[in-house]
This record gives sequence, C-alpha cells and structure tokens, in this order.
Amino acid sequence: MKANLVSFSIGKMDATKRRNFQRELYGFKDFSNNGRYVYEREGLVHKTKSKKMDSAILVAQSNTKEIVNLLKKYGAKVKTFDVTVKKSVF
Repeated sequence: MKANLVSFSIGKMDATKRRNFQRELYGFKDFSNNGRYVYEREGLVHKTKSKKMDSAILVAQSNTKEIVNLLKKYGAKVKTFDVTVKKSVF
C-alpha cells in the first residue's frame, strides 16, 4: 500500500493557535458539567487513514491532501515523503 510520511514543524506559534491546531489534528477530551460528562472529540488523524508519530504523520496516500491543507492552514512547514507500508498499519 502506498502512503506518505508527512513531516511538519509548527515553529513559533502562539499558545492559543497551537492548541487549536493540535485539537483539530489529534482530537481532545471535552469535559462538561464540571467533569460529569466526558466526550472524545476526534481529530483529522482519527478520521482519515493516518497514524500519529513525533512531528510526523503516516498517512494513506488518498488522505494526504487533507492533512497537508490543515498543516498549511496553521502555517506549519511541511515535507512529504512517499513510502510503502503493509495494509495492516492503518
């Protein structure tokens, strides 16, 4: 299966923008009513065929454009590399 390794660096981003970026990419836990209810909010990595790594994401080739667009939206420096992986990775 063909995939892409997307490497990125967010550089000097203010804390609010960094938090929003990470929430949109990786998802987060949402607590409401003083922690009485907990919701898992999925990020783009969970919604696409992707696997999170340190400052890199292994993405199915069909979903690479979505990930790269999100990274560019937040001004991240992006590099992509073509790789071949087993189907069982995702």
